Amino acid sequence: MLLNKMKSTNKSICQKTDLIQEVGKREIEILMTMGAGDIDTFVEPIKNELNKH
Repeated sequence: MLLNKMKSTNKSICQKTDLIQEVGKREIEILMTMGAGDIDTFVEPIKNELNKH
């Protein structure tokens, strides 16, 4: 799995049903997302959540 190859200690994996809630709970400086085909549908919801903070 790619996550295991990343050296950062500040990393996580979550289900897409929990993604926006997880983004909202964290102080994010840089966000990298990876998905299996439909991650592009989360761009606007993630952007909207980040703009709340």
